[in-house]
Amino acid sequence: MAIVLAIVSLAFIFSTLLVGCADKNGPNSPIGNPLPVLKTAAILDISRTSATIKVEIIEMSSDFIESGIMIGNKKVKLDPVSSKNFSISATNLTTNTSYVAKAYAVVKEGTAYGNELTFKTKGALEKIKDIDGNEYDIVTIGTQTWTAKDWKSTHYRNGNEIPNVYDDNSWHSAEYGALCWYDNQKNVGSVLYNWYAAIDQRGLAPIGWHVSTREDWDKLDMYLINAGFLDGNVLKETGKLHWFGDNEFATNSTDFTAIATGYRSINGIFSKGGLEAWYMMLEPNRSDYYCKLSYDSQSIFLYFNMMTKKGTAVRLVKN
Repeated sequence: MAIVLAIVSLAFIFSTLLVGCADKNGPNSPIGNPLPVLKTAAILDISRTSATIKVEIIEMSSDFIESGIMIGNKKVKLDPVSSKNFSISATNLTTNTSYVAKAYAVVKEGTAYGNELTFKTKGALEKIKDIDGNEYDIVTIGTQTWTAKDWKSTHYRNGNEIPNVYDDNSWHSAEYGALCWYDNQKNVGSVLYNWYAAIDQRGLAPIGWHVSTREDWDKLDMYLINAGFLDGNVLKETGKLHWFGDNEFATNSTDFTAIATGYRSINGIFSKGGLEAWYMMLEPNRSDYYCKLSYDSQSIFLYFNMMTKKGTAVRLVKN
């Protein structure tokens, strides 16, 4: 009798251990081959039509065959696949809509899922107008509020017209506020302003706003880096309507919508249209800072080049 009880007790203990292992490893995982443990860590930089999801790998098993996130029932795959922590953008979302996101990873033992996080895309952007009546979406990135389009007013705030300078020699000799369009194709693409127009006391920006400064761009750059973004990509408009080069990694998840403006040199020559976005950065008592985003780079480049007569696009920041 004692022997029978001992056998029954051992059987019970063994079955309990089996259940415990199955609960720990999950129903799709053989004992001794647990699935990886994933954490859907954060939803970052939510815009009207996109969001970036940060994923942490808590425990590994075998190498990932496939990984990414689930937005509802839709997969957003990480390419190339990685078995390390990652962030991935979900795009083409619907404005002002709630979503559920969770990480996933496929290994030879099965598929593991992370916890669920909910988020809601932003609604319609607010707008401002310039003195010409042009409307601009505005977007908040971190603690800053920017225009989501390049400025294109042809008048100062007081109503005075800003000369449109076509001739190369006249552009080179101008020591007053001037503007142009790329290749002198009026109303096509962004307006390019020289430094004199940006600092004119009559005001390029409406009251409560200012032409972006180096401090503004430094702050934007640092915010994006701290948030774990490849910053140039989240600022650039997607597709190739305004970008002629390879623009496949652009996400515009910030709604900043940078387009490839090109620039006008101090000699009046136009360059880099469709390939690079150039923006003016004002600096107290200086005239020589510019910002560049390129089709073939994920970085923000800040330039020091002593060119007061260079023509670049302008973005405004709220005071």
